[in-house]
Amino acid sequence: MYPFIKHLWTGSRANCWDLHSLAVAPAYQNRGYGRQLVKWGLEQAEREGVAASVLSAEGKERFYQRCGFVDVVGRATDGVGNPLAGRVRGGAILFRDPEDEDRERVIEVSGGDGDL
Repeated sequence: MYPFIKHLWTGSRANCWDLHSLAVAPAYQNRGYGRQLVKWGLEQAEREGVAASVLSAEGKERFYQRCGFVDVVGRATDGVGNPLAGRVRGGAILFRDPEDEDRERVIEVSGGDGDL
């Protein structure tokens, strides 16, 4: 884990599903494939009763929020002395906790939205 932000994966979030890489080939974007992949991972985390996390690319935070990640808890560049600060853009850290009762229970899969 990243030393400057590892404190975010503690407590009820210490054991979680973490989305490390997600990309859809340009020829297949805007068809909902990225959303389906995220949905699968969130369903696995929900089945196990654990949180899910993602470190998003720049400009993709809304995509992950629409998929069900509800808490933006920081950025990969956070932390005193972090060598990524000022060098890396993006990197919002988002979580979805299994106890989030306010979020939608069903993740919409149909249709692409132009985000991936």
